[in-house]
Amino acid sequence: MNISFVIPMFNAEKFISDSVHSVFNGNFFNGDELIIVNDGSSDNSLSISQQLQTKIDKDIKIKDLKTNKGGSTARNEGVSLSRNPFIFNLDADNILLPNSINKLKFFFKENSLDAASFRNLY
Repeated sequence: MNISFVIPMFNAEKFISDSVHSVFNGNFFNGDELIIVNDGSSDNSLSISQQLQTKIDKDIKIKDLKTNKGGSTARNEGVSLSRNPFIFNLDADNILLPNSINKLKFFFKENSLDAASFRNLY
Protein backbone atom coordinates (compact mmCIF):
# COMPACT_ATOMS: atom_id res chain seq x y z
CA MET A 1 0.00 0.00 0.00
CA ASN A 2 1.75 3.12 -1.24
CA ILE A 3 0.83 6.61 -0.13
CA SER A 4 1.02 10.00 -1.77
CA PHE A 5 1.54 12.61 0.94
CA VAL A 6 0.13 15.97 -0.19
CA ILE A 7 1.11 19.21 1.53
CA PRO A 8 -0.41 22.49 0.31
CA MET A 9 1.50 25.46 1.68
CA PHE A 10 1.11 29.21 1.83
CA ASN A 11 3.72 31.29 3.64
CA ALA A 12 4.84 28.30 5.71
CA GLU A 13 8.57 29.01 5.94
CA LYS A 14 8.50 28.49 9.73
CA PHE A 15 6.84 25.08 9.54
CA ILE A 16 7.44 23.31 6.22
CA SER A 17 10.81 21.82 7.10
CA ASP A 18 9.47 20.17 10.28
CA SER A 19 6.42 18.88 8.44
CA VAL A 20 8.48 17.39 5.60
CA HIS A 21 10.96 15.80 7.99
CA SER A 22 8.10 14.21 9.94
CA VAL A 23 6.94 12.47 6.74
CA PHE A 24 10.40 10.96 6.34
CA ASN A 25 10.75 10.03 10.04
CA GLY A 26 9.67 6.40 9.69
CA ASN A 27 6.53 7.20 7.70
CA PHE A 28 7.81 7.14 4.11
CA PHE A 29 8.42 3.85 2.32
CA ASN A 30 9.65 2.73 -1.08
CA GLY A 31 6.97 3.62 -3.61
CA ASP A 32 5.55 6.52 -1.58
CA GLU A 33 5.77 10.11 -2.76
CA LEU A 34 5.56 13.57 -1.25
CA ILE A 35 3.86 16.34 -3.22
CA ILE A 36 4.24 19.92 -1.99
CA VAL A 37 2.04 22.54 -3.62
CA ASN A 38 3.19 26.10 -3.11
CA ASP A 39 0.06 28.25 -3.14
CA GLY A 40 1.61 31.55 -4.19
CA SER A 41 3.70 32.06 -1.05
CA SER A 42 5.42 35.43 -0.69
CA ASP A 43 7.95 34.22 1.90
CA ASN A 44 10.77 31.66 1.52
CA SER A 45 8.51 28.58 1.62
CA LEU A 46 9.20 27.60 -1.98
CA SER A 47 12.96 28.03 -1.63
CA ILE A 48 13.03 25.99 1.58
CA SER A 49 10.99 23.24 -0.08
CA GLN A 50 13.33 23.17 -3.07
CA GLN A 51 16.32 22.87 -0.73
CA LEU A 52 14.63 19.98 1.07
CA GLN A 53 13.90 18.33 -2.28
CA THR A 54 17.60 18.49 -3.16
CA LYS A 55 18.80 17.42 0.29
CA ILE A 56 16.38 14.52 0.84
CA ASP A 57 17.03 11.85 -1.76
CA LYS A 58 13.43 10.63 -1.99
CA ASP A 59 10.46 11.11 -4.31
CA ILE A 60 9.48 14.73 -3.68
CA LYS A 61 7.51 16.72 -6.25
CA ILE A 62 6.94 20.46 -5.98
CA LYS A 63 4.20 22.30 -7.84
CA ASP A 64 4.43 26.08 -7.77
CA LEU A 65 1.16 27.95 -8.19
CA LYS A 66 2.25 31.50 -9.00
CA THR A 67 -0.80 33.07 -7.34
CA ASN A 68 -2.66 32.16 -4.18
CA LYS A 69 -5.73 30.10 -5.06
CA GLY A 70 -6.63 28.80 -1.60
CA GLY A 71 -5.99 25.61 0.30
CA SER A 72 -8.66 23.56 -1.46
CA THR A 73 -7.30 24.31 -4.91
CA ALA A 74 -3.73 23.64 -3.82
CA ARG A 75 -4.75 20.36 -2.18
CA ASN A 76 -6.72 19.29 -5.27
CA GLU A 77 -3.72 20.13 -7.45
CA GLY A 78 -1.55 17.86 -5.30
CA VAL A 79 -4.09 15.05 -5.46
CA SER A 80 -4.25 15.36 -9.25
CA LEU A 81 -0.45 14.90 -9.41
CA SER A 82 -0.46 11.82 -7.18
CA ARG A 83 0.20 8.36 -8.53
CA ASN A 84 -0.72 6.23 -5.51
CA PRO A 85 -4.14 4.88 -4.54
CA PHE A 86 -3.93 6.32 -1.02
CA ILE A 87 -3.65 10.05 -0.39
CA PHE A 88 -2.59 11.49 2.95
CA ASN A 89 -3.34 15.20 3.14
CA LEU A 90 -1.55 17.22 5.76
CA ASP A 91 -1.13 20.93 6.21
CA ALA A 92 2.28 22.57 6.11
CA ASP A 93 2.23 23.02 9.89
CA ASN A 94 1.22 19.39 10.67
CA ILE A 95 3.72 17.00 12.19
CA LEU A 96 3.35 13.23 11.89
CA LEU A 97 4.41 11.13 14.84
CA PRO A 98 7.35 8.84 14.03
CA ASN A 99 6.26 5.51 12.58
CA SER A 100 2.57 6.42 12.75
CA ILE A 101 1.73 5.61 9.14
CA ASN A 102 2.43 1.87 9.57
CA LYS A 103 -0.30 1.76 12.20
CA LEU A 104 -2.67 3.51 9.82
CA LYS A 105 -1.83 1.08 6.99
CA PHE A 106 -2.45 -1.89 9.29
CA PHE A 107 -5.79 -0.41 10.40
CA PHE A 108 -6.82 0.09 6.76
CA LYS A 109 -5.95 -3.49 5.81
CA GLU A 110 -7.53 -5.10 8.87
CA ASN A 111 -10.79 -3.19 8.42
CA SER A 112 -10.94 -3.05 4.60
CA LEU A 113 -11.22 0.74 4.68
CA ASP A 114 -11.12 3.18 1.79
CA ALA A 115 -10.91 6.43 3.77
CA ALA A 116 -10.24 7.81 7.23
CA SER A 117 -10.45 11.21 8.90
CA PHE A 118 -9.01 12.50 12.15
CA ARG A 119 -10.39 14.85 14.74
CA ASN A 120 -7.90 14.84 17.60
CA LEU A 121 -4.98 17.20 17.93
CA TYR A 122 -2.00 16.13 20.01
